[in-house]
Amino acid sequence: MFPSLFLSLAKVIEHKIYEFDDFRIDVAHLMLYHRGTEIAMVPKAVETLLALIQRRGKIVSKDELLAAVWPDTVVEESNLFLYLSHLRKTLGTQPDGKPYVETLRRRGYRFNGDVHLVEEEIEDRHYAGVIENHEQNRANLPSQSGRIYLVKDWERNKTEFGTNSSASSALPAVEPFESSTDLTPAKNESVASISPGVEVSQGALEHPESTGLVSDTTGGLRHSKRGYVLPVSLGAILIAAVFAGSFYWRSQRVTTNAGAPKTIAILPFRPLVAADRNEILELGMADALVTRLGNSSNLIVRPLSSVSHFQGPNQDPISAGKALEVESVLEAYIQRFEDRIRVNARLIRVADGTTIWGEPFNEKYTDIFLVQDLIATRIASALTTHLTSDERTRLGKRYTSNTEAYDYYNRGRANVLKITEEGLRKAIGFFDQAIKTDPNYALAYAHQADAYKTFAMAGFASPTEAFPQALILAQKALEIDGSLAEGHLQVAWYDQAYLKDPLAAETRFKRVIEMSPYDFQAHLGYALLLSGTNRHEQAVAEARRARELSPMTPLVFALESQILLAAGQQEQAILQAKKALDFEPNFWVAHLHLGRAYLRQRRNDDALAEFEKANQLAPESYVPQMGLARVFLLKGDHKKADEIVRELEHRRSERFVPLNNLAAIYSGLGDKDKALDLLEKSLDERAIHRINVKTDPLFDNLRSEPRFNEILRRMNLDN
Repeated sequence: MFPSLFLSLAKVIEHKIYEFDDFRIDVAHLMLYHRGTEIAMVPKAVETLLALIQRRGKIVSKDELLAAVWPDTVVEESNLFLYLSHLRKTLGTQPDGKPYVETLRRRGYRFNGDVHLVEEEIEDRHYAGVIENHEQNRANLPSQSGRIYLVKDWERNKTEFGTNSSASSALPAVEPFESSTDLTPAKNESVASISPGVEVSQGALEHPESTGLVSDTTGGLRHSKRGYVLPVSLGAILIAAVFAGSFYWRSQRVTTNAGAPKTIAILPFRPLVAADRNEILELGMADALVTRLGNSSNLIVRPLSSVSHFQGPNQDPISAGKALEVESVLEAYIQRFEDRIRVNARLIRVADGTTIWGEPFNEKYTDIFLVQDLIATRIASALTTHLTSDERTRLGKRYTSNTEAYDYYNRGRANVLKITEEGLRKAIGFFDQAIKTDPNYALAYAHQADAYKTFAMAGFASPTEAFPQALILAQKALEIDGSLAEGHLQVAWYDQAYLKDPLAAETRFKRVIEMSPYDFQAHLGYALLLSGTNRHEQAVAEARRARELSPMTPLVFALESQILLAAGQQEQAILQAKKALDFEPNFWVAHLHLGRAYLRQRRNDDALAEFEKANQLAPESYVPQMGLARVFLLKGDHKKADEIVRELEHRRSERFVPLNNLAAIYSGLGDKDKALDLLEKSLDERAIHRINVKTDPLFDNLRSEPRFNEILRRMNLDN
């Protein structure tokens, strides 16, 4: 059949091994070992590590890495950031404390370890025995010398829409809708017929530097241009069968604590047909299920702000689950066409990739809430031993039955995640449309309140304008649904940030945590309150809990940095701010807090760079510019500090700038009267970012002034 391509089945398998310290990488099988024990890691993560190792000691740019690991595919940068984060966490640091995988800000990445390359030839007696009969049967055929490489089957059985474990029952596939634009896969696309888990290749595996791929989690088997796909022997098929049987038996064992809450991530839905994407709907479906399943006391559900990093058609659910530190993930495909909606969903166990549950849905779009009901109930039933009638009611709770209002709400949720002035303005507008379409949409009221609160806290609006509006919306949400934790949370923020009433705020935050113990925002808000009242040890613990519940939300890391800095943990504050930037390099809030931590260490040039970056990304907020003014004061450049503060003072006619912040800069410039005048005026202003006038060193030259001490008394800071 292929007379010139038959290879004799060698009894020796060659392995190319990279070694560094206690780690070994098997190139052919894309396996990473530590002291002889295999570390579970998806192929793309290992390929990312290989790309760095093959360029060890050199700075590799983001674009170079993307081209090396995905040479023929356009993927989202978040894939790369995910794998780099996973590698850093897995490898840790060298004995000298230096990380193996180092991030060099704005330059790229570098592998720092000492690497040794070895090639091993291992006789596989079992393999030789299995193929002996096959060799005898084909002894009369012409043969050529060669090697066969057995590649571990990372993808297992493929379905039309993604990976599917051999241990799972067959999942019915939903056929995509056909339209005049022919959205179905091309009929001339060929798929190689090959036994799962086996790929025969020569050159590509002998020279991994020449290619970034031996497997691809985004589709079927991906072959090197220099490799050959050959007929597979009966012996190899038998080996695959034995392996599959062993894998099936292992995959069915449940090792988690049955009494503990189960952790799950609802990944953004993927398009059933790539050319027919609806990104808002993909994210909205995940958000709806996160909200519903969050009503279960037996499930810890990762929030939308963490799972949103995995939006896109080429995301790997297993690697996503590991990064999110959950036991199971929901992977689903969706297509909306005219008045129909089709969904193909499956629940996957992260530990071994087995399918716990899977089901297709084909309904009218007006029945989208029924689909959400069914998926939420199926997941809860699969992961929990018993559902009470109350839990079933809460799982099936619908906040609206109006699809138009739901569409507006989804657009609002997508925009509020951006934490930019434009994004928040759009979010407020979309939530407003949702409320007008369905005046009883309690969840839309609560999230519009959250958008107003964020608008003020980010420095985009005056608290006296934003917070009263947020309170009205939160109270309306609670009027419709008194059990809505999101509504109570916004009232707690109002008490803390606007009324400056820590006792009332603490009572409300504790109530929200009791109502919704796995809500990271409640823990984060409470952490900020504890930090503001100098209970730093409790604040750090509460911030850590928020991060555990939402391990990939940049805002959590950025605000944890703020809390750590207030607790005097400067190095940890820098580390957490940098981690936020690993997830979102252009997140201005993280640049802001990194700048503040550098400023505390008197690393003025580093602080200046971070504040400038934050100001570039969010020029509408006064907060980064205040940071710049402080840096210039410390550097002795009073001229630039004066220019900034005067520009901000002039800007007050158009945008909010808190007077107490301006007073601090004028005090640092030596203008005592101006500083005191502004401080007195600030007493009637409910600034959120109210600096600690009593301890801020910029006010040291005012402490002997009677007017200053009277201001402290009126601020309740005199003792």
